[in-house]
Amino acid sequence: MKLALQEVNYRQLTSITLSLEAGLHVVVGAPSDGTLDLLALCNGSVRPSRGTVRINDLDPYRTPALRRSIGTAAGNEHFEESTVLQAVGTRLALHGSKRSARETFRRFDMEHLLDRRTSSLADDERDAVALLIALSVDEPLVLLLHEPALSAPRLTIDRLLEELAARAKHSIVLCTTASPRLAALLSSDALLLEDGRLKRAAQAPTRPAFAPGSPPRVRIECEHPARLAQALSISQAVTGLEFSAHDGHLLVEGTEVEALCLAVLRSAVELGVVITGLTQALPEAVEIRATHAALARMAYERTYGAFSSRALQAPAVDQNPT
Repeated sequence: MKLALQEVNYRQLTSITLSLEAGLHVVVGAPSDGTLDLLALCNGSVRPSRGTVRINDLDPYRTPALRRSIGTAAGNEHFEESTVLQAVGTRLALHGSKRSARETFRRFDMEHLLDRRTSSLADDERDAVALLIALSVDEPLVLLLHEPALSAPRLTIDRLLEELAARAKHSIVLCTTASPRLAALLSSDALLLEDGRLKRAAQAPTRPAFAPGSPPRVRIECEHPARLAQALSISQAVTGLEFSAHDGHLLVEGTEVEALCLAVLRSAVELGVVITGLTQALPEAVEIRATHAALARMAYERTYGAFSSRALQAPAVDQNPT
């Protein structure tokens, strides 16, 4: 089982080369970076202007039977005017699914939507319906999901991860999200899509990996966070600290994530404070974009700065003309 894009151009997407096999895969980026266009190419909704898209060596754009085995929830879903029950039943029939609409929605505690008219659904409800349809495709070859956590407000993140992990055993599951935090929860590997280009693969996403030059940060959930904050404020491994008495979260910053975590655990043991959560605080998509824009500017200045300065410099005037 393989999903392969080779030197694909489409709208802002440029030279996209990607090869995925069964498993859970994540692309971090906003729709303006091309994430929705990437999903549209993968499910055969559109044809690339250059390059090839293949699923098991077949072109999804030219193979309707193949598209029946692709589950997609890419946001802004359009449904014909009918009851939700009728719309879902029609979509599941197109995919050849043997599950009933009521069975599907009952599993996710969303059966209350079925008697509604599709025109009455709010945007988030429409996205949730599309997600449930995608998750109900029988033995899909490929599952394509945009912001699955936002599309399933009634699903806990643990339940969502459980559902996706189960399908990733036998299918290619590709999720796109603008949240590096969600990406870290979904998969230990992530690809960064920025301005239509795949930038890098990030193994075990970290803050410096997504935003080079930024220091590691760790978010702590614990009992008595004020006591732990006081102890960490004098630790040599901690260079910055942010504490919120409102939600009890503690955010610490340092030069090395390993040393930072060790300092947190050591102080917690000494104080007898129970830690209930310890996670890396990843940057938001806007910070990633800003960092890479700054790096690109620095690279330009290093290459052309000196030349530009000389070119703009006014010519010397001879003070003693003959």
